[in-house]
Amino acid sequence: MRFVKKQQLNSKLITDPSVSVEANGQVVLGTNYAVKVPMGSNAERPAYPENGQIRYNTEENEFEFYVNNAWEQARTMRPNTITVQNLGTGDATNQEFGPLSPTPATAANVLVLVENVVQIAGVNYTMIQGQGGQYLRFDSAVPLGKDVVVIHGFD
Repeated sequence: MRFVKKQQLNSKLITDPSVSVEANGQVVLGTNYAVKVPMGSNAERPAYPENGQIRYNTEENEFEFYVNNAWEQARTMRPNTITVQNLGTGDATNQEFGPLSPTPATAANVLVLVENVVQIAGVNYTMIQGQGGQYLRFDSAVPLGKDVVVIHGFD
């Protein structure tokens, strides 16, 4: 009769409680240990990534996974900071308001109110790149005395 023994990964120790490989191929970490994943900036990503890879992005301070041939950030349960920003008051001629800070990922991730009336991205306004950041451009001038308020941070 033959006994199956756990494979120890540290060849210098007689016993190694930190990590072992079970007979079924499962890797087991010992108590009080953790896995350190590869880390680096966007420029240091693997030259030939493959689906299923995981790493820590030091530029974004997020874990990222290579899924469906693209790097995606892991989403966590951390709450986002919601920003309420008053971009000014309409003067019946100005169509552009901004800059938005912090910069939202897309116009659809911004809740825009003109005098408490919700505006629809792509219908009433678009987000454009301007001097100093992202701006909102309305399809027509904002009426005189109407406040433009933006709520964002839902990305």
